Amino acid sequence: MSGKRILVVDDEAITLMILETCLDDWGYEVIGVAMSADQAISMAIEQRPNLILMDITLKGDKDGIEATHTIKAIFEVPVIFVTAHVDHKTIARAEGTPPPSYILNKPFRDADLKQMVEMALVQ
Repeated sequence: MSGKRILVVDDEAITLMILETCLDDWGYEVIGVAMSADQAISMAIEQRPNLILMDITLKGDKDGIEATHTIKAIFEVPVIFVTAHVDHKTIARAEGTPPPSYILNKPFRDADLKQMVEMALVQ
């Protein structure tokens, strides 16, 4: 199994497409894309990615933070939160999923994302 297997979770199709394209261009394998927390949990358990890019705000009953807690209760995987929501309450909730990593601005800069992905996969 390659150490470059990434699951991408976001409820915006354009963001998923951008993330997939960037990761593919950099030589990473996107093993799946999920648009909801439940879909992310199922795919993560089935596919066992080396990294998850997780939007915090997802449509549905659960958000990305809840999905991350569920996934990390089953197996340890680094997660980078990609979000446009940077309020203190949200960040405080996300900090309960150590070690937290964030891309705090959407749209994000490609160089920032690449650096975060590389750092997360080295851990």
